Amino acid sequence: MKTEQIELVKVIDFPKSKIEEKERRERLDKLDVAYKLLEELVKTGAEFHIVITRESTSELFEFPKEYNKYQYATLTSNLKEAKKINLKDNTMFYPIQGDEL
Repeated sequence: MKTEQIELVKVIDFPKSKIEEKERRERLDKLDVAYKLLEELVKTGAEFHIVITRESTSELFEFPKEYNKYQYATLTSNLKEAKKINLKDNTMFYPIQGDEL
């Protein structure tokens, strides 16, 4: 590549990396808010359930092949209560923006 082409590629890559960094910071802000909310809830004795896509959790956990039929994994502090949850019908969603605190 000529020097001019290399400079053009750098200019194109720069905004992409900035956008990715901004998205990463936003996810970390949301994680911080979620952690603080959970921490306060646990102090009051609350149980918690965290729903994550199976694909994301499979990077941390090994699942038997029969679990491939599930779309989500739930990390829970109370398995008995978590099994009662029907996300489609009985759940209110609280979207975290990252700037709540």
